[in-house]
Parts: sequence; structure tokens; C-alpha cells
Amino acid sequence: MFRTLTAETWPLPLITKSRSSCREIAAVFQGSPAEAIGLMPGWLILQIDGLAPSDDALARSKRDGINMVAFQNPETEEIWSIPAGTWPHGIKVIPCVNDGLITDVKSSNADFQALHAIWNHGDWVEFAKLKDAFETAVLPLWANLIGRFMDSAHRQARIFASEDINNLVLLALSYKALGQDDLARQAIDTAEYNREKQGMHRMPSQYFGLIWFIDVLMKLGIGASEEALEMAETAVAGYPELNGLRRLYASVSNREGLIFWSPLLGKPFPYAYRLPQHDPFATWPDGPPVSLPDTLETLQKGQFLLVYCLGEYRTNGPFQQELENLIALYQLDPDKIADVHVITAYNKDPENSFWWDKNQVEAQLKSTGVPYRVLSDPQDSATAQLKVEAYPTLYILNHEGIVLSVEGLAEEDGYWQAIGRNQDPAFFQDDPTD
Repeated sequence: MFRTLTAETWPLPLITKSRSSCREIAAVFQGSPAEAIGLMPGWLILQIDGLAPSDDALARSKRDGINMVAFQNPETEEIWSIPAGTWPHGIKVIPCVNDGLITDVKSSNADFQALHAIWNHGDWVEFAKLKDAFETAVLPLWANLIGRFMDSAHRQARIFASEDINNLVLLALSYKALGQDDLARQAIDTAEYNREKQGMHRMPSQYFGLIWFIDVLMKLGIGASEEALEMAETAVAGYPELNGLRRLYASVSNREGLIFWSPLLGKPFPYAYRLPQHDPFATWPDGPPVSLPDTLETLQKGQFLLVYCLGEYRTNGPFQQELENLIALYQLDPDKIADVHVITAYNKDPENSFWWDKNQVEAQLKSTGVPYRVLSDPQDSATAQLKVEAYPTLYILNHEGIVLSVEGLAEEDGYWQAIGRNQDPAFFQDDPTD
């Protein structure tokens, strides 16, 4: 069913209230339903079925569809809606720094992946508005309750006594946005000290990427442009998937049009695995070994194989978000996703995993019919072969085994980019790494 935008007239109080908890469309992907409807980057999502566009509302809508979504073009202040149907797939949604987000940060209910999406999109100066919220999040309850009786030096000492790694590194960006570089440096050092003390050697790429991002900004702030350029180049080489680092490097190097690609893009997948089907969680059945070459022979032109590398994890929070979007995208066009291989080195008892009893999303995968297989890789050979640093890492392959995307499905970027690249003859003719 073709859907069109409908103009709406809202009273000012309703607009003001909705803007306090809205989200932003950061990107609209070519060839997607969202593009066909007419949605545009920069528009705000005001409501989903009459409610604020929370994480739960977004996940539910992607899974179950919507009755009505309302948008605003902030440049013209026009309000638009789309009628009932599937979620308008093909948009990248990020939080707006508004009252709702500030409340979520203070109460530690904000999604860290979504918070990182703000600076990754280029809106890092907005973090100046979140400084007080992050300080509230890292302080113990008693310190917040008696805060007005505490002198600033004592309060700052309590902040840096926190072991809240994620909030501390985001707080560092807030300090940087306010020009408080000394406090930003201290927040990073505190986060890193606690990460090492807690033995957390593997963190999402956004965590380390943000530290590099802040360090480059600090070098620029003191006029060390050559050092900043060298650091930015190193950072983007290590984390080419982070748009924020790519934008920063392009700015520092005066190469605004520069695009970085994964070295695997446009090339055959480099790991011709053959692995047994075995799930330590016993959610999916065991089966005969699965090989990449044999699987590719079953794919038709226009179909994709999705390969997830989980390293020593069996599942985690980001992976569960991935699977929620996988369900929705599979339902949108089940013929495109021909097979899904999840390669894991996890070989412990299920009870040892924090996520074992929180993995209901895979029951939804089964009921939806997603072709999903868990492959056992106890030696973690996939990580070594593919040089994986972030878990999960998703590779989308076409029927010839060519890598079309090395980006996640959590915001759908990689899926729509893969479709576009698979239909673009120039992608296969040119070497994207040149």
C-alpha cells in the first residue's frame, strides 16, 4: 500500500509538549519505504500512536506496525503524519537533547548507543546541555539529595569517585562542549581507570571512539593541529564505522568530501568457514556443519547472507537490538534475507551469561521464521580471521560472497546501504579503498 504524508494542524501547547520528548531523523536511506513516503533528514518524530517516541515505542512499532506517526519539519514548523501500516523503514533515528532525554539521563534510563549516536551524527556541542544530567547520574543518591549543602570541590570529588564508566565518558564530552578541558580529561582518566580495574577490556567501539574524538578536539583547542590530524587519522583507521570520527578527520584534514570504507567492502568475504551448528543456550537446534561456500551456492541474485561475529559472547544488549531490527526487516521483505549465521566462541554454561534468561527476542525470531543458525567457534577463529574488535559485527554478503556492508542493523544503515550497493554496478567496478 502506497502511503502519503498528510498535513496536520496542532495547537501550540501540544507541539511544545511533544518537542520535549521528540526524536530526530538523522538520515533517510535511498530506496527505502521512508524515502518513498517523503520523510526528510532533520525532521522530528513528535508522536508514535499518540505517545512519545521512546525506545520501547520505536521497537514495538518496528515489530508490530503503527496506527499513526506525526513528524515536524523544524525549518517550516509544518506538522505531517502518515497513516496506519508498517513502520516507515529506512530512517536513522537519534535522540534530541530535550527535557525527556535529560530526565532519562538523570535516572540512568537513557540508551547509551542512542546517546553516542548524537555526537556520531555531528551534534557533539549539544552535550553542553547534558552536563548536569550526567553529573546527577554518576553521583550516589545521597549526594544528589544533599547537593545544595555540598561545596563544589567536594561535589566534584564525589563525581570522580564514581565507577560508572559509560556515564563518565559521556560526561567528559559535556565538559569538553563547555570548554572545561581539565574536567574532561579527568573524567576520561577516571572512566579508563575503572574499566581496567573491572577487567572490561572489550567495550563498544563508540566508547573508545569517543575518547579519541575528545582527545582530537583537545589538541585542536590548544592549536596542535598536526598532532590533531595524526590522532584523527589513527582514530578513523581504527574505527572507520563511526561517522563522528570520519567527519572530524575530514574537517581537520580539510577534506570535507572524504569517505572512509571498510577494507572488506566490495571484496569477497575473507573467511571461508565450516563450523558445526551448536547453540550453548539450546535455543536453536544442533545440526550438520555449515560452510560459507555451500551456503552461497543456495542464494539467488538479490538475496543476502547475514554473518554476525559475536566473539566470546553468545548475546548481549547491542546484539538483542540488532535482532529486533532483523525481525522487522525480515518481515518487510523475507525474500531478501536468505540466511543468517551467528558465529560465537561462547562455550560456557548458559547460566554464566547475564543475558541467558533475557533472550526472549530469539523466540520472536523463531516465530517469525527468520532463517537463523548458531555456529560454534570455540577457538574464536572468526575474530582472528576478520580482525573483529566490536561485538556484534555484522557482514552483509550478496549471492557471490561479496561484502556489501560491515555495519549494524540496529539503525538499519547497513541493510539499506547493502541493497543500494548491490544494485550499483560502479560499486563492483571501482576499488572503494582507493
